[in-house]
Amino acid sequence: METIYSGADIVVYLEPGSGGVAVFSFSGHGMHKADNPRYGDGLFRKLGVTGVYFTTRDDHWWQSAEMPAAIAAANAATAGIARRIAYGQSMGGFGAAAFARDLNADYLITAPQLSVRAGEVLLNPIWEQSIRLRPVLFPNAAERLSGLSGTIVYDPRHRIDPTHARLLNGLAGQHRRLIVPFGSHFIPRTLTEMGILSTLVSDIVLGRAKDLAFYRRIIRENRMKSSRYVEMLTALLPQRQTPGLWRLAGARVLREIRDSGAKAHDAPHLFAFLASYDSAKWGPRSEAETKALAGLGAAVAVSSPPVAPQTAGLYHQAGQSAPMGTMKIRFETTNTSTKIRSYLNPQLATQLQEGRICLSGWAYDPDGAIPEVAIRTPETTFLTALKNVRPDVEQHLQSRGFGHIRQPLGYKFDFLFTPGMEIGYRIGDRTEWVYRLSADTMV
Repeated sequence: METIYSGADIVVYLEPGSGGVAVFSFSGHGMHKADNPRYGDGLFRKLGVTGVYFTTRDDHWWQSAEMPAAIAAANAATAGIARRIAYGQSMGGFGAAAFARDLNADYLITAPQLSVRAGEVLLNPIWEQSIRLRPVLFPNAAERLSGLSGTIVYDPRHRIDPTHARLLNGLAGQHRRLIVPFGSHFIPRTLTEMGILSTLVSDIVLGRAKDLAFYRRIIRENRMKSSRYVEMLTALLPQRQTPGLWRLAGARVLREIRDSGAKAHDAPHLFAFLASYDSAKWGPRSEAETKALAGLGAAVAVSSPPVAPQTAGLYHQAGQSAPMGTMKIRFETTNTSTKIRSYLNPQLATQLQEGRICLSGWAYDPDGAIPEVAIRTPETTFLTALKNVRPDVEQHLQSRGFGHIRQPLGYKFDFLFTPGMEIGYRIGDRTEWVYRLSADTMV
């Protein structure tokens, strides 16, 4: 890996390949904070293509006077390579679109952000904060795609992204659209979970892409494998006045559980969707649904009402590292009699405008049993969530003066937040609910 340009705003890396293909990758929002800001380098290295990685030192949306010099360095390093693809996601997609013409490249963009003009498209407020910090040199990336060829991939039901995709309407060139309903803004994650992202990107980069109908068919066949897709269904379908679409999706979820043999701890997103049926709005479940759910046993079950709060709430305010917004989470300790010792720390995940949070913490049973984390919705449905993912938690607790602890659980995971959701710990057949979560503010 060689650095071919380094400025105050932009750093460009080069990794030569053996084939006659060059990919110009543009990093996304917040990636300058990562250990490796080079978007997609693992896949492109595996494909053997030349990778040119445009990275930022801040979230400036490529509004930098350094871009012409950075582009010139990239073109000089890839002179003679005929097949050229500009690639990016969200803010990286803006860079790929804005400079594909200068790189003499086609483009592949996911969750396209094609303008930074607030009056022209919808923008996340956090993005607007970054954009306002600099003079806008390249306001509309879509206009710079006129006459070019490429593919955009986006969720047509997302609040923001379709307003950007519409800028391609009537534009000269060949602009293909692969739509992924309920894919969210984080299309790469959704497609990865469906098992199609690397296939799609590889086919387009290597010039062997099939008709988009082929990829749409794979998406339809594998969409229930994506926790992100199902979480979007869980968040959006209960908002509808009638349960028709929910029931269609519910039938697919049940089929996926049956065909895969998934249990609640394997696929919590599937069971969380089944728990999202709004009986207060839609009436009782159908007889067929009730019978199917009964066959799942304790994975989706009704239990006693929540315990009334007994202690004062604690607060965690989001820090500046959150890339998509801020959320203030309040959690109450609802069970002070449990013998399970635990600590809960709600943090921010990366999709706050669509309701995701991250939980981390630890728990242990003085008797030495291994606890599991459990989640219960306000409808009193519960599911087990995860296994131990922090093997260092025993040393951590010992360093805090807890002495020797057998079988501690350290955990960190993210999920779709529902106000009133409860967190507890399961040991064997016993579940003790300890915390209730609510959101005081969300921006």
